[in-house]
Amino acid sequence: MDIDNVPAPVWQLLAKQAKRAVEDGEPVLKSVDDYFYDHVYRRWTADFQPISYKPNLHGVIDIGWAELAKLWKKGAPAKVGDKDQSKGVQAMQVDDNDPSHKGTRLGEKYSDAATPARFQFLVSAGGGMVLLNRMRRACQQYIAEHDATVVQWWKVFGESFAEQGQSDACVVYLLLAYDDPLVTEFIEGYLWPNVKDIVNDKFVPVGLVRIGSKPLWATWLPDRQKWAQVLGAQTLNTHYGSAGGLMGLVFGHAFANAIKARSSLEEGALTAAAKGQARAVIAELKS
Repeated sequence: MDIDNVPAPVWQLLAKQAKRAVEDGEPVLKSVDDYFYDHVYRRWTADFQPISYKPNLHGVIDIGWAELAKLWKKGAPAKVGDKDQSKGVQAMQVDDNDPSHKGTRLGEKYSDAATPARFQFLVSAGGGMVLLNRMRRACQQYIAEHDATVVQWWKVFGESFAEQGQSDACVVYLLLAYDDPLVTEFIEGYLWPNVKDIVNDKFVPVGLVRIGSKPLWATWLPDRQKWAQVLGAQTLNTHYGSAGGLMGLVFGHAFANAIKARSSLEEGALTAAAKGQARAVIAELKS
């Protein structure tokens, strides 16, 4: 998370929400957290930075996605090597709670080890089925050639998410820091050659860090113990692993702490105080 990559209008919206919560007698932390996730993070490409997307089949979104979701089976673990806890090919359905399967994410998991970082990217074409196949090829080729993996798991969103304001078409969870040389090797030699022609290179999401010169957007993730200690154990099941979830909680704590410190509810003063509090929360998460 990079709060210096949060535009001023977003801070203004969050300050207004925090003030509204105080006036309505609502919990500031939850109010700001919910508002950021529902109205900023999940609506970024709809309301803040509109994008265009070209479907794989003209006039048809997510061709074959529902059928694949219905057939998708979790594969038997296949050990990659002795270097880590990796597994070979393990296909997954993620969040398949939509009878139409438009909300289904599909991906693969290779390891049960903790993930210290993640990155995401958006595509301007080739979402859904095309992106799924390219991600499988990139990750499995790396595993085959290295007998190991730097990717813990990944998930691809269907094409329909491009119409809903999502700021990601694919999310990749890592076993190493996003700037680790081995991650750079994976991106440069395997991921990027497979996706560079379909990635949206103009898109800039809120609060994330660019990986090198690529339009790949990352954040570190606190371990579960530190997350529970700073952000609340009750949020592990609802927010953990989500970039938007992490940012929403940081903003929620920041504005709640600013108001507890008797900061002025005037928008400019409250925003300045919340920025300082956000930096303090991030420092604690990283300590």
